Amino acid sequence: MNESEPKSDAAASAGDLPVDRSGAGDRRIVDSVSGYTLSGDVDDLFRSRELLRERKLQLNLLTETLPALIWKAAPDGTIVYMNKTATAYCGRTVDDVQRSGWIDLIHPDDYAAVSGHWNRLLEEGVEADIVLRFLGIDGRYKWFHTIATSVRDESGKITALHSIMLDTTAQKNAELALQQSEQQMQRMMDTVPSMLWSIGTDGSVTFVNRLVRDYTGLSLDQIRDRGWIELVHPEEQEEVARLCQQALTSGIHCKAERRIRRADGTYRWHLTRAEPFRNDNGQIVQWFVVDIDIDDQKRAEERLRALRASVSDTSKTSIAAEISASIAHEINQPLSSVLVNAQACARWLKVVPPRIEEAVTSIDRIVRDARSVDAVMRNVRSLFKRQAAIKTPCNMVGLIQDAVSLIREDVNRRLIPIDYDFEGPILMVLADRFQIQQVIINVVGNAIEAMQGTGRLPSLRIRARRTADDLVLTEFIDNGCGLPGHSTENVFDAFVTTKKDGMGIGLSISRSIVEAHGGQLFGKNNPVFGATFNLLLSGPSPDIASE
Repeated sequence: MNESEPKSDAAASAGDLPVDRSGAGDRRIVDSVSGYTLSGDVDDLFRSRELLRERKLQLNLLTETLPALIWKAAPDGTIVYMNKTATAYCGRTVDDVQRSGWIDLIHPDDYAAVSGHWNRLLEEGVEADIVLRFLGIDGRYKWFHTIATSVRDESGKITALHSIMLDTTAQKNAELALQQSEQQMQRMMDTVPSMLWSIGTDGSVTFVNRLVRDYTGLSLDQIRDRGWIELVHPEEQEEVARLCQQALTSGIHCKAERRIRRADGTYRWHLTRAEPFRNDNGQIVQWFVVDIDIDDQKRAEERLRALRASVSDTSKTSIAAEISASIAHEINQPLSSVLVNAQACARWLKVVPPRIEEAVTSIDRIVRDARSVDAVMRNVRSLFKRQAAIKTPCNMVGLIQDAVSLIREDVNRRLIPIDYDFEGPILMVLADRFQIQQVIINVVGNAIEAMQGTGRLPSLRIRARRTADDLVLTEFIDNGCGLPGHSTENVFDAFVTTKKDGMGIGLSISRSIVEAHGGQLFGKNNPVFGATFNLLLSGPSPDIASE
């Protein structure tokens, strides 16, 4: 190919360019390449600027619509930017803030803290992280979590200050409500008149109320450091520690009585109860313990035990004296009769000639009275041995008359008028004659004494009749002072008496005798004056009655 002929397009490619010796061709080629390079650089620059502008628009859109207060300040603190959320909230533009400032929007109680953070940010570029109250256009303060930081260039010089404020009013109100609730709960627990504790699952004390602190003289930290077991009396420490460990292991509530040391070194008895607190999954997260002071109760129980022991000794002596007096009273009448008849017998035998018939009569009376004494002693022995009474058919009318005749031998009781009202001359009951006579003597004697000193003319009425159930009811009705108290049952309790020198066992023994007979003895106050005692006994079976 001739060199003067032009080459094909393929030969004219960038790798095989013709060389212009004169130099003109070089300039054309360089100009062509430079134009291509410039065109490429301009296109990249254009694309970069578009991308930067787009990102700036996106960032601006984000900052303007973000639900937070965003602002920017110059290094000297001058506000140069506020997003729409910030201006809408406080009602001020950047120009307004630059003219009138923004410090007045801070709550007065937060001003000192905010001012300190702001000054450190301006002077040292120290980041600020604070929760403050900020005034809105509606005149209300809201809580904002505010973070402010500095922007520096490559040399470390502060070029701007940026801040973001997040509305945490709802969270703060919840915290304040919780704090208020906790404070209220704390005040309530501090006013409870018992010592309250809370213990973790490992046995460590996590809370004590004011009464614990006042009682022990220790703070919560001191109790933690020393261990609560040290407050327990040494004699109970081992047992209490065992019960505590058992409760922590089993998860079952526990109760114990223990002595706890007071600040002055005195130990007082407390009743301790521990209950587990569980979460929704049933797991124990805490133990709550209450200590109730029972020291006064404990000491009262000790005094009561000592008193009971003393009363027991006294009552034994008193009962023995009462029984001795009762025995002496019961055998006094027949023994006196024995003596009188013996003296009469001696007189009949000394006369001349001896009056044998009268002497024999006196001897028969001596034998009768001696047997009566023997009957008294046998019945007393049966009472001591708690033997069942030997019951025989008896005429209740005769028992009443015999008992009253014995009572009338007492000079002080002889003049008391007694009115009898019997349904018939014979009202048969199944009873131990001696024991039921003792009951009648006791009830009539009490009625006579109750009528003394009332200023009224004594009146005692004894009424006996058969009931629809074929029982014999005997009523002793007086116009005395009546039974004391609201419950007439108290007079049948042992050692309860209305008499000045009484022992308070007569009615108690009488009721025991009647109940041993399958009967009833009860009393009640009359509508106007006095009281009525009712003695209810069963009659003998038809077979026994016929015999």
